[in-house]
Amino acid sequence: MLCSPGCCADKAGQEDKVESKAALDNAVSVEQDEMVPMQSPDVDPPKDDIFGSTVVPEKNPEGEDLIGDWQTKKGKYSVNRDKSGQLIFKEDRSPELILVGILKKDGDCMQAEIKDKLKEGTTYGHLRMKREGDNIRSFFRFTEDEPWDDVGYIASRQ
Repeated sequence: MLCSPGCCADKAGQEDKVESKAALDNAVSVEQDEMVPMQSPDVDPPKDDIFGSTVVPEKNPEGEDLIGDWQTKKGKYSVNRDKSGQLIFKEDRSPELILVGILKKDGDCMQAEIKDKLKEGTTYGHLRMKREGDNIRSFFRFTEDEPWDDVGYIASRQ
């Protein structure tokens, strides 16, 4: 690998040679006093997450098929991702209550501790949901020590 014209190796009449792939991966290009990291052509560019790491995002993240607006006999709710990628359940029954929770994978279901946004610090209950064909079946319980509802509610996409 040749240095750019006028560099120290050129002035000394020498050529720089890359001895290893590691040296190539750490190489920099100097252009008008600005150092710019160079990528080896056979290395995929990093996939940055919110911390700047090189973790490759999932192609089909858990719960992606739950995202949208849903209707049950009890009312309407939505499932969306927040800015950090968390799956968020929200059921707005204002002015009485606004139910929210972060859905996380639990076996073949997604589950959340549900809180009332209008009453900070209180847990309203616990929600479990999973897809059944084009619908979602959801189960609810008020406390962790009581059993899940046997039948649940069927929600259809709005």
